[in-house]
Amino acid sequence: MKRWGFFCIFLSLAAQAAFEAIDCGQNESIFQNPTAILKPAIQTLHVQAFGILPYTILSYTHPTHIGCGISSFGNNLYRENEIMLGYGWIKNNIGFAVSIRGMFLSIKGYGSDYTLGLDFGTEVKINSSTSFNLVFQNLNLPSISGDEIPKRVAGGFILTPNHSFKIVASLYKESWHPFEVRISGECKLSSLLSLGLGIKTYPESFSFGILLNPNKVGLSYFVRTHPVLGLTHIVGIKYV
Repeated sequence: MKRWGFFCIFLSLAAQAAFEAIDCGQNESIFQNPTAILKPAIQTLHVQAFGILPYTILSYTHPTHIGCGISSFGNNLYRENEIMLGYGWIKNNIGFAVSIRGMFLSIKGYGSDYTLGLDFGTEVKINSSTSFNLVFQNLNLPSISGDEIPKRVAGGFILTPNHSFKIVASLYKESWHPFEVRISGECKLSSLLSLGLGIKTYPESFSFGILLNPNKVGLSYFVRTHPVLGLTHIVGIKYV
C-alpha cells in the first residue's frame, strides 16, 4: 500500500506540473480556464512533463461561445482522460463561462473509474488595456476512486499597456496547498515573433519560450523548470 500511495502522489504532482506549465506558457486552455471559450479558436497542445510523461489536448471554441475538447495524460501504466463541454456568454463588458469535464482514470492492475467536474469562470473588461478574471474548478466537489479531487480557484489581472506587451499577474489556490503567485509576460519583437516568460512561487519555477504568429496561426514552444523533477516541454498550435 505504501508503494501504491507513493506512485499516486508522484503522478498527481506530475500531472499538476504539466497543467501549470500551460498556464505560464501563455497558452490559454479551456481545461484550465473556462473563459477561453469566449475566444474562437482551434488549439492543440502537447506537453512532455519532465521529459517522460505526455499530456495532449485538442480543443475547439466556436464564435457562438460553445467549446469542447479532449485530453489525455499519462502512459499505459497510469492514464487520465478528459472530455470537456462548455458554454459562455457576454453581457456588457463581462464574460461568463461554465463547463463540465468528464474525468476518466485508469491504473494498470488497479482498474478504472470516472467522475464529473463543474467549472466556472468570469472575465471583466475594466478598460481597453486591463481585464480581470476569476476561475473556479471542481465546484461540485467531485471524487474518484474514493479520493476527493482538489478544488481550485484563480484570479488576476491581464494588462496590455500597448500592442507589443502583455503581462498576467494572478493568485492561485488549490486544496491542501498554499497560495501561489503567478506572473507571466509576453513581448512582441515583431509582427511574427514574441518572447514569453513566467514565474510561480509554489513550487518555485520559471518558464520561457517563443511564439510565432504567421497570419491566423500561432506556434509556440515553452520550457518550464521544476526544482526537483527537471524540465517540462510544451509545444502548441493555435488557429484563430
